[in-house]
Order: sequence, then structure tokens, then C-alpha cells
Amino acid sequence: VDVTAIVEGSTSIFCQTPDLQLENATAVVVEISTNSGAHFTPSESYLYNDVPDVLSVSPLQGTELGGATVTLLGTGFFNTPQLGCKFHNTFVPATYVSSSMITCVAPAREPITGECLDVTLNGHDFTDCVALYTHTAAATLNSLAPSSGPLGGNTDVIITGANFASVILPDVAPMCRFGDMWSIATVLSNTTIVCAAAPLATTGIVPVSLFAGAEA
Repeated sequence: VDVTAIVEGSTSIFCQTPDLQLENATAVVVEISTNSGAHFTPSESYLYNDVPDVLSVSPLQGTELGGATVTLLGTGFFNTPQLGCKFHNTFVPATYVSSSMITCVAPAREPITGECLDVTLNGHDFTDCVALYTHTAAATLNSLAPSSGPLGGNTDVIITGANFASVILPDVAPMCRFGDMWSIATVLSNTTIVCAAAPLATTGIVPVSLFAGAEA
């Protein structure tokens, strides 16, 4: 199929892809002619593919800090260099797992409810709002009681702060991290959680953080 090219400069031209009405993903050769079609110069292969059909997205929320790994299941994913997700207007690269699964890491964004999440195979054409993703306010940890304990761990530590309930995902068990060690967290309220201190090999002060699908 011939289409008219627009010369944009000495090193680039613009061509609009024609509708070949293909039923399956197909790679075609793109050729360029500078003499009205008398001769063509082979260029690159161009892949025609269906728009991905996204069937499920999980999780549908994460904190304003970003970092939550979002899994998208569906059909028609291809491992292209431009494979990615768009959270509202922010593009992030995707990790190809299979033709039915990709993952994307949510970007940082101020707290906002229900913005469109979309997928692209070529960085140009996107799906039409396959899911609504919410960025919640990040949790803050203000104090620990007690703030020390034995190396063997298992000391119940009461952590106070803010926004704990809003960052807990329905299908993710909240956890506390003591240095590099993890323990299950129990959320008592939006401002209070309890974690059993994890055991450590040597004495010292370690940072404490809350995990609920992404670092909070």
C-alpha cells in the first residue's frame, strides 16, 4: 500500500500508517521511494498488532511516593522497546512478563482519586482508560514505643503516625521493616499500628518503615 510521505527535514520523513485490515499481528516491510514509486529503498520492519485487551489491574492504589508494582493481565501484549503504562499524563516503562501479563511501577504523584491508567505498545497509541488508579497520602511514622529491645526481637512495638489505613491495600498484608528484616504489622487505627520487632544479629539503631504494596 502506497502512502504519501511528508519530508520533515534532510534526515526524517513522516508517513501515516495505512489500514491493512489484518486479522493477526503482522510485520511488514516499510520502503521509501523518492521518484514517485519507480524505485523503492527497503527500510525497516513495522509491526501491525491489535490494541491490548486489559482484563484486570492490581493494585488500583498506591501512595503519593510511587513505587507500587502494578500488574496488568489481559491479551495482546508484545515485548516492544516502547511498551509502557501511562498514569494520567506520566509515562513509565513496562516490564514484559508474557503476552498476557505486564507490570508497571507507579510514579510519584500528589494524592488524587481515580485517574486513568493506560497501556501502549509503541509509546504513541494508548488504550482508552483501562482502569482508574488512586494515589493516596503517604503514611508518616512519628514515634515508636518502646524504641529499643533485645536482639532476639518479638518485642511488640506500637508505632504512631498518620494515614496508616489509607495506604493498606485489600490484598497486601501490611508489614514493618526493621533495617532489612520484616515482620507482620497489625493496623489498629489510622494513626496506630503494632509490629513485633524483628530479630537482628548485632546491636545498633535501624530505620523502621511500613510496607503495604509499596514503601510508605
